[in-house]
Amino acid sequence: MSEATQPKPATPEQNPAGMQAEIVLNEKDAHVAYSNFARVTSTAEEVIIDFCLNPNPFQTGRQEITVSQRLIMNFYTAKRLFSALGMTLQRHEQTFGAIELDIRRRATGPGPGAQQASSPCAEPSPPPPPLSRPAAASPPPARRRAGPRGSAAGPPRAWRRSG
Repeated sequence: MSEATQPKPATPEQNPAGMQAEIVLNEKDAHVAYSNFARVTSTAEEVIIDFCLNPNPFQTGRQEITVSQRLIMNFYTAKRLFSALGMTLQRHEQTFGAIELDIRRRATGPGPGAQQASSPCAEPSPPPPPLSRPAAASPPPARRRAGPRGSAAGPPRAWRRSG
């Protein structure tokens, strides 16, 4: 074959989909906080996660706790976070056994016939069903305003600076 007819390797300009981004994290100035309580809310455009430290998680009645960190992200990032958390929890449960969310069951220990993961090779518990809202409880999809070049118009008015 001559040089003109030989296939040439794809360059990044010709095959941008074949390229993978390499992300390097700089954790030097990371804000670290422990949380044992989280609240998730959303707007039509973003997911808001408030993280708190509840010093009395077993106390009954009304409690006021302070939000220590608030993360605001778009729904694409929230879905990637949901997937990463799901995979992390699944690996943890395969190694150490099911995570019991009911505090009464956790406090009394496993009942008779309960399975404990004795080794990392133990049979994994089935994954939990996907989280979803009933169709009737879901609000209708919000209309998005188009900004420059078809992008979202930005954060809701309440979050914009005035002046």
